[in-house]
Amino acid sequence: MVWRGGQYELTEGSLLIGRCQECDLMLNEPLVSRLHARVRVEGDRVGIEDLHSTNGVYLRGERIAHYATLREGDRVLIGDHEIAFFRLLDEAAPESGVGAAQPARGDGRATPVDTDVAVPAPPPTTTRAAAMEVIGNVARGFAREGRAEEAARVLIPHLKRILRGASSGLEVPEPLNERASQYAMDVAVWTANAAWLDYVVELHVATRRVMSHSAILAVQRAERWLGAIDRVLLQYYIESCAPRAASLSDDEQLRLRLLERLLNAAL
Repeated sequence: MVWRGGQYELTEGSLLIGRCQECDLMLNEPLVSRLHARVRVEGDRVGIEDLHSTNGVYLRGERIAHYATLREGDRVLIGDHEIAFFRLLDEAAPESGVGAAQPARGDGRATPVDTDVAVPAPPPTTTRAAAMEVIGNVARGFAREGRAEEAARVLIPHLKRILRGASSGLEVPEPLNERASQYAMDVAVWTANAAWLDYVVELHVATRRVMSHSAILAVQRAERWLGAIDRVLLQYYIESCAPRAASLSDDEQLRLRLLERLLNAAL
């Protein structure tokens, strides 16, 4: 079992996941319930149980009803934590169960895995973008069910975290940048709040990227019913791109001209 904070080798028994200190795997963040989920290993079967959590357990993009059996390579979303399940391929590994055989602790909890033999997690860039897509799909599912407020609550903490990281100088990969922009547009519509259109511009200011065609068109459409984007902020963004104009591709320069038209349309 691998997640961004570490890894465990699962043995026979169960592992409790939640926000309280009594949990085997403590995930201290608001979207995680005190007792959120339990991973159970029974012979060659591994499953996950939702312990009536508020925000649910998501497997393959769908919220599980109560219990689901896990397969090799499955990824589970709990709050904003993505947990992946792999079988450790080791000469001492048994034919059944998950991972190499190690004595279970007396309380049935999982034994930590030495990092030298742990299955490596996917590259950070891929993992972050993929995790954001899973979260976004969950939120859009809520919106389709008419639960727009809940959909926005799922996405907003993640979007704010991405912008804070970008503003602090952390790298935001292009796929993650694009997905965050798309989901910010969704939040703008779900909440009828034009400030989330400004978020898209702020993110591109921080990442020093030229806004994509799809983002520009989405902003133009959204303005018709949500209100105008912050023109001062948009002008600042366009001006911040000007010193790099000579190094931009023809397509990027075209997108900047589209943004200038958007700016001038309301001046």
